[in-house]
Amino acid sequence: MKLSELVALREHLLSVYNTSTITSGIDRITSELTGIQKSTKDSDFANDVDNVADDLYRMHKSIQLNQERFDALIENINHRISASSNKFFTDNYDVELSIDKRNRLGGIRPVEVSEEIREEILNRIRLYTDWKYPALEIGCGNGDWTQHLVAADPLYITDYEESITKLAIKDFTSEYQRRVRPYVIQDYHMQELPQGQFSFVFCWNYLNYCSLDTVKEYVKSVKDLLRPGGTFLFSYNDGDTEMGAGYAENYFMSYIPKSMLIPMCESLGLRVIYSNSGFSNIALSWIEVQKPGKLSTIKAHQVMGKIIHR
Repeated sequence: MKLSELVALREHLLSVYNTSTITSGIDRITSELTGIQKSTKDSDFANDVDNVADDLYRMHKSIQLNQERFDALIENINHRISASSNKFFTDNYDVELSIDKRNRLGGIRPVEVSEEIREEILNRIRLYTDWKYPALEIGCGNGDWTQHLVAADPLYITDYEESITKLAIKDFTSEYQRRVRPYVIQDYHMQELPQGQFSFVFCWNYLNYCSLDTVKEYVKSVKDLLRPGGTFLFSYNDGDTEMGAGYAENYFMSYIPKSMLIPMCESLGLRVIYSNSGFSNIALSWIEVQKPGKLSTIKAHQVMGKIIHR
């Protein structure tokens, strides 16, 4: 079976097999029957009630045994997935080299989202953008999301070439264009940007084409950019979903399983505060991680200008 087929099988099994409600119901009934049995004065009826409770107990034990068999089945599928996915961790570097640059330069592989999901993403952006704090967009592309980050002050944007950063803000007024802080950054080395200052960093359809190791380097760099309590929201291709695994198989995007991404972020000292993945018709996944601490500022008003070093 292909990787995507194995992931689909696992997802289907996990979605239909859930015995927790059954076992909790059996436990509740058994407990109540035991109480009734103890309070019943007629010994014959008490024995009958006890027999019914015993039957339920045996049923519970049978379900537990079945759960162990099911868990073993899932573990076997996971082993097959692990064996099938090993090559993609190596191939991710080729995907990164062949796709990532082209994606940055033209956005030739956009991730389409429905209006409902788009509104959810916008709500997340609104939650984190505020004139009291600067924000950063990594991989601004054509500016589709840039226009929704303007509540932050100031707004920094980065991409692979200057022509792209100009494209992202071309529809803004000339006055606001002068307020935006564009940077040309071609990888995860972002020392040029203000360290420890951002309350929010946004990165959409950019790390979807990077290897897990490269994503880790980006997360480490962004952690240095964030002030305490700051948040990093980024999209990725979740290999733990059928469509995400299929995209990796076809070298459309890189292979980043959520089950590996979350522990990786946590190992870097970031707290996962929100994640969204598993939509059936699109490869759409994102995660929000937060730097420890409380977000605070002494800013009393919006920035009136920028300092130019000569």
